[in-house]
Parts: sequence; C-alpha cells; structure tokens
Amino acid sequence: MEWNDWLILALTAILVGIGKVGFSGLSLLAISLLASYFGKASIGVLLPLLIIADTALYPTMRKHGSWKEVWILLPTTLIGMFAGLFFLKRLPEEWAQPAIGIMILMMLAVILWKKYFPALSMYTSRGFGVFSAIIAGITAMANAAGPVINIYFLAKNFKKMDIVSIGVRFFLLTNLIKLPMLASASLVTKESLLLDLKLAPFVLIGVFFGKWLLTKVPQKLFEQLIIIFALIAAVRLFI
Repeated sequence: MEWNDWLILALTAILVGIGKVGFSGLSLLAISLLASYFGKASIGVLLPLLIIADTALYPTMRKHGSWKEVWILLPTTLIGMFAGLFFLKRLPEEWAQPAIGIMILMMLAVILWKKYFPALSMYTSRGFGVFSAIIAGITAMANAAGPVINIYFLAKNFKKMDIVSIGVRFFLLTNLIKLPMLASASLVTKESLLLDLKLAPFVLIGVFFGKWLLTKVPQKLFEQLIIIFALIAAVRLFI
C-alpha cells in the first residue's frame, strides 16, 4: 500500500474509536472506507478493531448503565446473528449495503413516529424490543448494528451515558461471539489480524477523543447527532 492508503486506513481506525462512543454513524463511514479497499473481507478486518475499542472503553463506562438490558436483548439478537451469517454467506455483495440501509431507515422511522404520534407509538412494547434485537443481530454480522442499537436506546429515552455504556457492554459481548463465526466464514484471517495490530493505536486515539467529545455534547444535541449520523450513513449505503 502507498502512504496515502495508510493515511486513509488510520483515519478509518480513528473513526471506529469515535463511533464507539455513541457516534455510531461514523462507524458506518468507516465500514464504507474499508469496503472500498477490501470488499466483503472488510467485515473481518473491522471486527477486531471494534473489539479493541470496546475493550478500551468498557472499564471507563462501568459506572453507567448495567448488563440488564443486554441480557434482555441477547437471546433474540443471537437469532438475528445466525440469520445474518446465513445471508452474509449467500447475499450478493452489491445487495448487502442497501439492505442494511433499509433496516436503519426503518429504525429511524420509529423515532419519527414517536415524535409526531406519541399516543400511537409502540416503541416501549416487547414487540419493538424483539424487532430491534433481530435487526441488530442481522446488521451486526456486517458490523453495522451501532445505529440500530443507539436508535433503540434513544426510543426508550435513555440518557447519553447510558446509551454509550450499555452499547459498549452489548457490542463487547456480541463482537466476541461473532469472532469465531466470521473466522468460520474465512473473513477473519492471519493477514487481517496483522493489519488490525498496526491500526490498533489509531482506534485508541479515536476512543479517547470520542470520550472527550461526549463530555462536551449536551444530551439534546447528542440525540440529534444519533439521528443525523444514522440518516447520513443509511443514505450512504445506497450510493
């Protein structure tokens, strides 16, 4: 690779770290950048970077949120993950990104429904939680579940620190589960892990910058950024 390629990959790793601190739309931008270099194999390149970010962030977020919401979502999420793995192995590459974009737009529609039709909203129902967990599981296999989970927590009126802390718990667990699954699909390889090792310091830079940014962003703006970043990412997946 040329030096400019390494510069883009370093920027991508920084975006992964920032995206982990609640700004998940930036993670989808990272997915897009990696896909331009590695195609479908970018899924296996990205996963260890996400695990590094989760591991670095979790100890500092333990005082916020809890594991309770994770255990509620996990069983249905696992069903979605196995479905996602099935489709990942069979779905044509050119269909994968638009499909994820549609799922994110569906979740955004829930937020708008909540805002304009609160009396008719079902966002607190068990059915919505099941739907969200399945979509999160499916999109997780393409490392694109961040906006889905953030929108779900936003719909439940969680505060920004709880959104981030519960999200870190959720993804630390599900990403570790995904690792052998993607290895079985030959998407995590020795070569991809060596590349991840070189990019790891930039992920940590992104995590620490994202944590600083999180303390500066008010709750209302944080909620707006979740929606804006998710919308931009969803549209980007169609281009």
